[in-house]
Amino acid sequence: MKLIFPENLASADPVIPVQWCLDRSETEHLKKDEAKNIHILVVIAYEGTKMEDRYLVPIDQMMTYISFRRPGKHTVFAKVVYDYGLGSFVPFLLRKLKRREYDCSVLNNDNTDFMSQSYFRNFGILSLPADDEVEISIPREHFPPAPPEWLKKMANYGFSYPAVDECDFRRRVVLLVPKLPALAFWAVVTTLIRLTIALYLLLDGRREIGFGSILHPWRNDINDVFMFTRKSNTWFRCDKVGNPRSLWFLLLHPELYIVLFSIVTAVKISLGISYRELFGMIWALAMKCALRIWSVMAHLFSDWWTSLLVVAILFFLLKKSLVFIGRRLKEKQEKESTSEFRLTQRQLKEKEYDELYKLLTCVRAPHTPSLENLPKQKRSVKLRYFDLKAKVCRPFADR
Repeated sequence: MKLIFPENLASADPVIPVQWCLDRSETEHLKKDEAKNIHILVVIAYEGTKMEDRYLVPIDQMMTYISFRRPGKHTVFAKVVYDYGLGSFVPFLLRKLKRREYDCSVLNNDNTDFMSQSYFRNFGILSLPADDEVEISIPREHFPPAPPEWLKKMANYGFSYPAVDECDFRRRVVLLVPKLPALAFWAVVTTLIRLTIALYLLLDGRREIGFGSILHPWRNDINDVFMFTRKSNTWFRCDKVGNPRSLWFLLLHPELYIVLFSIVTAVKISLGISYRELFGMIWALAMKCALRIWSVMAHLFSDWWTSLLVVAILFFLLKKSLVFIGRRLKEKQEKESTSEFRLTQRQLKEKEYDELYKLLTCVRAPHTPSLENLPKQKRSVKLRYFDLKAKVCRPFADR
């Protein structure tokens, strides 16, 4: 597998197109393994740090655009990964811990090479033996200038991370127009919500409630109200030391009486009667239900043969259904096990790998990546969007 980059990688732009190609031996390897979910894993290892960016692209897309977030000389690694169709590995490889750190490692400790094939196989991921790596230098002057500090603070407020590129920053600046009055409204609403949460936790007997975050909606997150509270550490369950209390303490729980009182009051208002009349109706209804249940149970036990007949009918229908399903599954297995069916499926699969080689062969690979070098059916709307974005949305350099 070989990556195809633009020329002059010693002074490249922060966003560059990348294509790839395969040798015939690699296509045969994929055919032999009956590979499915074939992707190109591209990893940017940033110089002098443990940070990286990853891209996982379907191999038949033929091309993608990668963005560098820092100036300096960085290394781009690429590998063909796939599985047997048992499940998608895309979320696993792209799941993040932080902005530039991922949950699972794919490079060694020195960021000089990929992990071994056996390492990937432990996670159900297969890969071609050969991979590719290229060093690319990104000068700082190729990144766009940073916006004014005061504008950055206003535009990035409320987001987990600063804007990654110019388009993202422009979008956030436009959002400032409705955002400022919305933030004022949000401050009032979030304060009321935090106060409600704190009152609920207080009624629940929770300890370590974050009352300070109620008065500081800009400084503290709403999670700070209940971050350190635990359901198992309420006043009704255990004391301050952690010793469990008697179960009788649960009868003192205010939520129990609030719920009961709310239900009784709602019924009282809807019927237009007093509490005394309502409790009398509840008692009469309970006695009536008890007598009704007793009569139904007595009737059922007296007609035991009826229940036995119903159970027998249900058992007969269940048995017939299982026999029918088993027969259909057996017929399907016999059909798929015939040599003709297997041969047809194998021929179709081999044709797919041959088409993949014709599409990505290194023999006819272009010298530089571009949309014009792709077949017309591969010039998708997604790639055209990435091409336009690379021209007008340069990424900002991380500090």
